[in-house]
Amino acid sequence: MLDFWCAHPQPNNSFVPIERWEQSDWESAKVYLHPQLKIARVKSDLIKSITEQKPFVISSYVTLPVLAPVEIDSTVAACLLPLWEETQSVMSLVKRWLKIRPFHPVNLEPVSEEKAFAEVKQLLSKLEVFLYVMLER
Repeated sequence: MLDFWCAHPQPNNSFVPIERWEQSDWESAKVYLHPQLKIARVKSDLIKSITEQKPFVISSYVTLPVLAPVEIDSTVAACLLPLWEETQSVMSLVKRWLKIRPFHPVNLEPVSEEKAFAEVKQLLSKLEVFLYVMLER
């Protein structure tokens, strides 16, 4: 059955790479955590990284060949924490981002929703390349 569904042509459901997504695609997208990451030990390590303010080395949990370790800043990693509970929309992660990083660290100006959206989009794009997260339009 798997071969049938993977090879079955579906003209109405064409794949569009995230590099070509429109703003509206991102705003309505859902984010899924890779199943190998969705375990208690990884979540515990993530929480430890956040509380100790140390980078979270996400590449040590999914054994894909990478040229260098893939690290996520602990503040940024805190934005992803809800993915261990359930699928999240991109916009819910943006709202969480604004709670975690409401001000720019250099000039202390409030971070706009557009800037937070761009930063979350950049983070998810980086993680999607290695399949740590999966995005659905």
